[in-house]
Amino acid sequence: MNRVKAAAMALCVLLAATIAGADWDERESLPEARYGGVLVSDGVYLYYFGGSTGAWGSSVDDVWRYDPVADTWDARESMPQRVSFPGAGYRGGKIYVAMGFELVVDAAAIAGGVYYDDVQIYDVAGNTWTTGTSAPSENYAAATVVVNNKIHLLGGYDPAAYYNREDYYIYDTALDTWAIGDDLDTERALGAAWSDGTNIYLAGGNDHDIEQLAQTSVWSPATDGSWSDAAMADLPTPLAGMASAAAYDTGG
Repeated sequence: MNRVKAAAMALCVLLAATIAGADWDERESLPEARYGGVLVSDGVYLYYFGGSTGAWGSSVDDVWRYDPVADTWDARESMPQRVSFPGAGYRGGKIYVAMGFELVVDAAAIAGGVYYDDVQIYDVAGNTWTTGTSAPSENYAAATVVVNNKIHLLGGYDPAAYYNREDYYIYDTALDTWAIGDDLDTERALGAAWSDGTNIYLAGGNDHDIEQLAQTSVWSPATDGSWSDAAMADLPTPLAGMASAAAYDTGG
């Protein structure tokens, strides 16, 4: 039996709990505090990519791997591009880190930021990086969910127009191609997304006016692929930038 029960990341602290809902316990912290990175599991290990060195620190290219059995972190091959707030997902032995932005801080002042449409592809077994086809536009802080061979990036922030967006981008990991889905039913960034294998759900985030949302929306092929308020309840309280959790159970 091999289980990664559950995990959540906030700065440098890792917490774990059983799927059944037992008490949380603190695990080994990240080697250094980070903000705005992305955490992905391949079903065996957890990987933390990029982020910034504080709430407004410079973006980094670090990659760390967490072993839940040994409760240890080790450094992996650095990313080709420093990035904060990317979208990411695992499929077929590779982790795809898409879009994001690089924050540059000089002498304790924000010197500027660069926004990306890049796809950086990490080979888990080889500990190597390649690149994929660029996204249709630059974006960051999109909610991300993997369904079959496709990575769905929902909303995010438009660096050209300076507002949160309603765009829906779909990256096909098998074909290395992008498609554009139906617009979200509301503009939002920093939401949380998940899927039941058919429908895609999107909860919380910041709206056009940077107000936090409690709304939960659903995309369903049964509704011709359009977005609508989900039948399930909204979040108990408006939230944005929530820590996300992934649970895997391979049986036993």
